[in-house]
Amino acid sequence: MIFGTNSNYMLKYQKAKAKLVEYDISQKDYLKFPLNSNELSYPVIYILSRYAESIIENDETGKAEFAPYMVKASQYFDASVGANDRTAYDTDFLLSGAAAYFLSNDFGSSKVLCAALFEKIKDTPTMATSQIILRNLLGYLLLDKVFPISSDTFGGEELCRALLFYYTNGEGLPNIERVIQKYRTAIYKNNDPMEIYYVDILLAVITIALSKAAWKLIPQYSKLEPGQWEEYLKKLKIS
Repeated sequence: MIFGTNSNYMLKYQKAKAKLVEYDISQKDYLKFPLNSNELSYPVIYILSRYAESIIENDETGKAEFAPYMVKASQYFDASVGANDRTAYDTDFLLSGAAAYFLSNDFGSSKVLCAALFEKIKDTPTMATSQIILRNLLGYLLLDKVFPISSDTFGGEELCRALLFYYTNGEGLPNIERVIQKYRTAIYKNNDPMEIYYVDILLAVITIALSKAAWKLIPQYSKLEPGQWEEYLKKLKIS
């Protein structure tokens, strides 16, 4: 079992640590937890990575296996920021948590962490390209921020342009699917662990976002003619 009794206790301890910080409890008065909740980072990263991979590859077995743990993974990333004892990793906790909530269909909680990420992380020179695109895409989808074009040597610019074209015109899904596979292949060939971690999360978020896009759902559920609504969606947000 990926998330057993000890894991559940660790999650509770991590949430408790966040509350201690929230209520400004002195460290000398902290409880002595019998388990190190920081060690839960490894399984929750694994859960998020494998769930993202199963979404990209449309692996129903994988999705069924890891989906039940996604809420707890999201909560752990969230609490890890609140615990304030590994601030060097706050960018990763916030972004991973926002993505995990998004993939769990908890868009409200995802929005909260995404807003905190944009507020807290002003300078991001060490962020991987996939990480930057993921942050910008979540900001675009959840916070109505501009979606900048990210350029790199692996196809990030092509991916960003394909996404913007779709959200602006409602066209180009086959091209996005092609670019996604091309981008993922290039990142994997480069063999950078951080890029590989974030590219799968990014592409999973894209997959879920496209499945819920207004361009897809409005005609599906409203039965309205395109001329009655498509001009409303044609908003270009680009820097």
